[in-house]
Amino acid sequence: MPFDYDGSGKLDDLLAYRPGSGVVWVLQSTGNGDFWPQVRSSSGIGTYDLTSPADQIVPFDFDHVGSPNYLLAYRPGKGAVWIVGRQG
Repeated sequence: MPFDYDGSGKLDDLLAYRPGSGVVWVLQSTGNGDFWPQVRSSSGIGTYDLTSPADQIVPFDFDHVGSPNYLLAYRPGKGAVWIVGRQG
C-alpha cells in the first residue's frame, strides 16, 4: 500500500507485509520507477511481530503533517495496537 516513509509529503513509498509470517518490507521510490528496500524484516516491524494471520497495518498521519508517515499495526479481537514511526 502507498506510504510516506521519509515524511516527504508524497505517497512515493510502498508498504508490503504478510500477516502471520512476520514479513514486512518498506520500499522507497528511487524516482525513476524503481523501488529500493528501506526496511526488510521477517520478525515484524518496530516491536510488532505480525505473527497472527489477522494482523493489519494501516499508514496514517499521526503527527498531522498532511501525509501518512506512521503505521498503525493492530490485531483485531486481541486489543493489541502499535504505532510505528521511522527513527532517524
